[in-house]
Amino acid sequence: MVELDRVSVVVNYFKDEQYVKRVAAEGLRAWNAKGNKAKKIGSNADEYIRAEINGESLPKLKSEEAKTAIRAWDSFKRDYPQLKFCTLPRMESEQLGVTGELDLLEKDEAMIVDVKVAYKIQPSYWIQQGGYTLTIGEKVKKVGILRLDKYLGEYEYKTTERIKEMQQLFISNLNMMRFWRGDYEHDYFSTS
Repeated sequence: MVELDRVSVVVNYFKDEQYVKRVAAEGLRAWNAKGNKAKKIGSNADEYIRAEINGESLPKLKSEEAKTAIRAWDSFKRDYPQLKFCTLPRMESEQLGVTGELDLLEKDEAMIVDVKVAYKIQPSYWIQQGGYTLTIGEKVKKVGILRLDKYLGEYEYKTTERIKEMQQLFISNLNMMRFWRGDYEHDYFSTS
């Protein structure tokens, strides 16, 4: 079986200039430690949200930051009671050779929402959403990013219907990553 590339790996393969400058300033070891802590907080919050939506027993929130992020999630739910989310298993696109686990699907609005515990919405999050729309196998009309602040307990929620543009950006990243890795045997796809 062919190993599939994760959507998140494709999106993060090339780092933006600000990221490179921050890593250089802080040092790689310190930056990795900080990133690993952030991933644990985000994974814990994500696990909690998925369990809540699926009616499963809720996992323990392992840090104050995760608890604060969930307070932001609770505020979001109060402000958007009309949105009824479900979760999906990991999705795959054999055609593209990618796999990804999108966070939330809102079927009535044909919308996928990615939840991020982060200090701001990064452009790469939208590209990641483009990758998810290519794996889901359903018609997606809108994508959203829900940013949960782990320090302030606030959220930021943005949506767009520019699906085709997000898909094209993802395909560009995928093709560049594979070319850069020397994966010349892969077919290069477009969304047209």
